[in-house]
This record gives sequence, structure tokens and C-alpha cells, in this order.
Amino acid sequence: MRRTGFTLIELVVVLVIMALLVSIAAVSLRGTMDRYHLNQAKQVIISSDAKARRHARSIERPLVMTIDRRKRQIRIGESIFRMPAAVEVASVDTGRRVTVGTEVEIDFGRSGWSPSYAVELKRGSASRWIVVLGGSGQVLTVEDREAADELLSL
Repeated sequence: MRRTGFTLIELVVVLVIMALLVSIAAVSLRGTMDRYHLNQAKQVIISSDAKARRHARSIERPLVMTIDRRKRQIRIGESIFRMPAAVEVASVDTGRRVTVGTEVEIDFGRSGWSPSYAVELKRGSASRWIVVLGGSGQVLTVEDREAADELLSL
């Protein structure tokens, strides 16, 4: 009489292969999720900058947009824009200086103009710089500080 079924060694080999595949998928998914959250944070910056420009033009007065690194949020008057989960505002560069304090103020003139500035966003091992050109409000994404500095010097 012959027994059918799997041996213990065969089951262990299958489990090891499955564990390897799951770990590869998890590493790949982590990078994808980091990029997704960084893109969401970029949208927060775009929205808050656009709101500040519109609001300054509508009230015809200068105003201040505050980037609070510790609370991971952007304030314009009573409006608050929050960064997505676990996205850190690592630094803010206004072209004149890199700010290391917890709150950074960006001034907007009555016509909606602001100085150009760059925000470094980090999540996990992923990071990127979001550069906002002051005169137009155009938003560019770059991968490193040198590229952000080059855009701010234009």
C-alpha cells in the first residue's frame, strides 16, 4: 500500500518560497505607499499655496502662510491644511536661507505674489523637494537639494 500526500520537507520548501515572495511584495509596496503619500503631500502644498494667492488678491492685503513642521500642517488665517500620515516636512528653503525652526512663514503680497520657496518632504526612505516659483505659483518636483537650489536662484 502506498501513501499519498506531501512530506514535511516539501511543505517547508513551499512555506519558505511563499515567505520570500511576501517579503519581496512588502518591500515593493512600502516604496509605492511612500511615493503615494508624498504625492498627497505635494497636493497639500499646491492647494495651500493657491489658496494663499487667491485670498491675498481677494482681500487686497498681504498675508502670511505658516508651514508648521512640528504639527505637519500649513496655516493660512483660519484655514489649516494637514500633511498625510507620516509625511514629514524635513526643511523649508526660501532661497535666502534654509529654515530649521518649527514654523516657517511665507509672505504673500496683496497681488498674490510670494518669494519662491522649496519644501523637502520625507516619508520612510523616500524624499523629494517641492519648489514653488513665487511669481507664477508654478510647482515643480525635484529629487535633491542641488536641483531645488538651482531653481530658487533663477
